Amino acid sequence: MGHTTPDHSNLVETAHAGRNAETSIGVGLLTAILQSQLRDNAKAAELLQIVQKGVMRKRWNGVGECEKLSAQRKSLKAERSSGIEENKASVQRKKIFQSQIKSLQDDMKVDTHRSDLRE
Repeated sequence: MGHTTPDHSNLVETAHAGRNAETSIGVGLLTAILQSQLRDNAKAAELLQIVQKGVMRKRWNGVGECEKLSAQRKSLKAERSSGIEENKASVQRKKIFQSQIKSLQDDMKVDTHRSDLRE
């Protein structure tokens, strides 16, 4: 009485069908070899990519990873919007400084013609 799930349940039958499809059980020998070769080539290409480029396919895309990426996107969006506001304020300050510099330069030009400021 060790089993709680009967052998004839849909879950067990589905698992068998999936495993049979994966291992090519129930097909001809040549077909099974060719299907196995395709799977092996895909695995070899993935391993080659890991070894040569140091890039692994992302397999962990669970709830925690999705939440982490969502938090990163929100943080990036907030940083971008604050950066845009800071940039606008900086441009405005630059315009004010340029107008003050222009005004001071104009005042200096006027003062060069005054004789009472000379020694």
